[in-house]
Amino acid sequence: MREIGTRVGRVKVLFRLLEKLDDNTPVPTNWPTTCFAYVEWFSPFKSRHDDNHEMYSISALPRRANGTSNGSIIPLTDIRQTCQLFPKFGRDNVDPGWTTDTVLDNCTSFYVNNWASLYAYQSIW
Repeated sequence: MREIGTRVGRVKVLFRLLEKLDDNTPVPTNWPTTCFAYVEWFSPFKSRHDDNHEMYSISALPRRANGTSNGSIIPLTDIRQTCQLFPKFGRDNVDPGWTTDTVLDNCTSFYVNNWASLYAYQSIW
């Protein structure tokens, strides 16, 4: 089933299917030739934006019962744009383990910056 609407996902890998198999066997004729992305999804947007800064919040989805990520393989053409995420810091001290390299793995709640550009404002907010 294909979902409709805007979702935030983290692209983990871009790929294309092989044109020939390892023994030079041609692939099936119905094999797609487009590029794909493996995306790990965040939660859908909350129904209402935050009143202080008018940004929507999202959160990392928990792993499935079998331990796998909530991810999908989608055509690259289904990706509309990039978006900027701000960690939801709260009132406590920021975890010193959070860096630009680790925050997407360690933080569980984010704000989506719909103010990053006119296009982001028009398409996210």
